[in-house]
Amino acid sequence: MQRQEFEAQIAAAHDDADGLLKICDLLMGRSEPWAGRLRIDAMARRIALRKLRPFPAGPSTPASSSAAPDWLASLGIDAPDGRPLYQYRLSKEQFTAAQAELEKRAPAMSFQRKVSDCALFVLWAAEWYRRCYGGGLQRWQDLGDEIGLVLDHAPWRRVADVGLRFWKIPPLRLNGFHLRLSAIARQGGFPVAAFSGDYSGWARQYLERLTGLLLAEADPDLPRADAHAAALDAMIPVTWRHEGMRTVCAELALQIVRLRREAEAGGAVSGSLVSAWLDVNRPGWRNDLPLQVDDGRALVDGLIRAAPIRGGSGSVRATRLLVRERGEWHEKVRLELQGSLREIDQRELAGALSDEWSRLRLYPAGAFARHVSGELAIVEPGDDRDWTARPATSRIEFDLPFHVPVEVELRGEGKRVCGPFLLPHGTRVAEGVRVFLAETVDEDEQPTHLALVGTGSGAFRPQSLFLDLPDDWSVEAEGDDSSCGQLEGEGDVGRHLWDVCGTLRVRSKRGDLYLIRCGQANDRRDSLHLIGQAPRGCTSAQPDLQLLVGLPRLELRDSGVARAPAAREAWWRLAGMRDWMPLDRDVTPGHCEFAWLDGKTGHIRDRAEAIVLPEGFEIQRAFVGDSVEFTVAGWDGSVLWDAGRSAASGGWRIPRRGGRRSSGGLTLSRPGIDPVALAVPLPHQAWISHWTTGPADRGARLSIATLHQYVARSDHIVQSFLNRSPHGAVR
Repeated sequence: MQRQEFEAQIAAAHDDADGLLKICDLLMGRSEPWAGRLRIDAMARRIALRKLRPFPAGPSTPASSSAAPDWLASLGIDAPDGRPLYQYRLSKEQFTAAQAELEKRAPAMSFQRKVSDCALFVLWAAEWYRRCYGGGLQRWQDLGDEIGLVLDHAPWRRVADVGLRFWKIPPLRLNGFHLRLSAIARQGGFPVAAFSGDYSGWARQYLERLTGLLLAEADPDLPRADAHAAALDAMIPVTWRHEGMRTVCAELALQIVRLRREAEAGGAVSGSLVSAWLDVNRPGWRNDLPLQVDDGRALVDGLIRAAPIRGGSGSVRATRLLVRERGEWHEKVRLELQGSLREIDQRELAGALSDEWSRLRLYPAGAFARHVSGELAIVEPGDDRDWTARPATSRIEFDLPFHVPVEVELRGEGKRVCGPFLLPHGTRVAEGVRVFLAETVDEDEQPTHLALVGTGSGAFRPQSLFLDLPDDWSVEAEGDDSSCGQLEGEGDVGRHLWDVCGTLRVRSKRGDLYLIRCGQANDRRDSLHLIGQAPRGCTSAQPDLQLLVGLPRLELRDSGVARAPAAREAWWRLAGMRDWMPLDRDVTPGHCEFAWLDGKTGHIRDRAEAIVLPEGFEIQRAFVGDSVEFTVAGWDGSVLWDAGRSAASGGWRIPRRGGRRSSGGLTLSRPGIDPVALAVPLPHQAWISHWTTGPADRGARLSIATLHQYVARSDHIVQSFLNRSPHGAVR
């Protein structure tokens, strides 16, 4: 549709909030400059309608519940009217009183559940999710433990259905599942508990990023806040992703920005506790927030750290997923393509590119391009010589095996100008311990979407997690408060999923010990990084495996702080071996593993793999007539090439022109180690190659169905023309 058609649709839907919302969603996928302005206009009309008719009619309450419960008046509620439950604004005292009342009713509710009991439970549970929920899997047991109520799944569902119907809240259905517990959690609005302590979950990150975007604007209003909130939807887990959450977050972030600016204009020192200034100069400031916040200091003062974000909505990144479809688990990746574009180590891309380019385009590269094709995002210079991206595709989830790194490149006028480089969290996922957090569950509280939150050992805030482990690894729960059990469902061959909580010891078939701690006060995910020099003239045949010359330097990230290893923390071994050796001696060249072992428990805090080559190793090349001669220097073992012909000097020669192969295979061998496979770039002409079998034959016909299995390779910019035959083939 064109601009005039969208304008006509917006005018026709002036009194239809749902219709305006659909138009907003359509405009989200448009890249034209006018699309953003029209979306803001439609959003403003929808918000105005919501204010005129804030509470849509919900399902009618059963006749048996026509008599208002006694506790309604004590909470200051006249009657249910269909509004989100957080808008009843229960105080801390009322929340505590409701919990105490439910504790008294719990014994009777185990046998008989009245409508008033179910209604009170749903109201209290929604408030509990707002005040107390710290992230992780949503479980009925967590709510039951708070009030001393133990029920099976079926009675819990009955409680939820009756209670939600009393409050005129419609049922929540996602992907064909009736999600009762998620419906209750949504009614709590924004989970304010995310701002108590050093929590780094989605809720805090989302609100901080939204606040940063509004701080970058001179005079933000609610339609702008709502538009920013919708643009950041990918940061919100699916079960929390709905219009009500976007609305409360937009209103909350906007009010936080206004309070901050009011305090700073009134003399509050930048970076100081804004809440302290507000308590003195505006005692009723909490009443201006869109939801009840008894204290509010952690919320407001936590967001004081939010810096203005100009031109984007945070860091472009990848999230690895396990998704259950028809009883089977599938490996996927979710791409967040809106915001600041950074390299894997969080360093911003070279600002010098802005001197030559005003717009670049982000494309898949390397093995990632075998699975995902086409333009991903448009990248433009922002302030302070950084780069910001906006998506060029509406699709954000792709099938992608965990062993494939998420590698991308920047192109300008059809040629690569930067990269390839890895997106944050886009590295190959290690084969060992994989730690997941449930994003969505079905009506039986079984997970359907799992997001990768760590590999190896670590401490995690959620009370329950899921581990993806090889079949021949063992899991042991430590202590009475810990448990583990296997999940049903087919996944990767040779691996199983475990539902765990508490403290777990995971042991590999080689005796390596990993420690997983759930329900911790803070997240702690330590990491090990290998720092060294890459060899000249070659790369690893496995793109995800680092290739280094000489002994690498180990850098430990201890709770995010980089440091050198202490005594007996750094160890190494040849790949496939069982015993670790201290990293205080020369490393045998070959495929090596490196580990950070805990000094007290001996468990592996993190590990890394790399191919280590001797000092002075390089691939030398020289022009000899019409050929290029390659010579291996710095290797005392045998060398085997799979391209060219051997030369009298001991090297290999490749024709300078007419070659079709973009790289040659080189295998290094020596006694006591497994062969090492390298890839060496070769001179070649523009050609079409199969991803696995190599260059296509001249004149070969490729069907449309198999075209995705091929890639065009060239050392320079070329323009290709594909001729489609009447039979559907491409020449």
